[in-house]
Amino acid sequence: MAVFLGYLRQLHQIDQTYARRMLDDKAPDAAEAKAFTTLVANVMDGALMQLGTHQGIRRTLPAPEATVEPRKAAPELAQSASAGQ
Repeated sequence: MAVFLGYLRQLHQIDQTYARRMLDDKAPDAAEAKAFTTLVANVMDGALMQLGTHQGIRRTLPAPEATVEPRKAAPELAQSASAGQ
């Protein structure tokens, strides 16, 4: 239950940061939108890891040919999303 609540809290923080960014004078560009998408994906990956189901989900997919690096968001977006904590 705690993992799910933490997941929701992180998503809420990212959502608030994105909403604030949308209200700025200049709308976010494609790179910023992709960075927010990456932040959400990282939060989901982290929650699945903590639940211990990540490996089970991976087994249902075809075996990867190479190790995939963790997704990275723009540092300023990661900082602004974590600043709301």
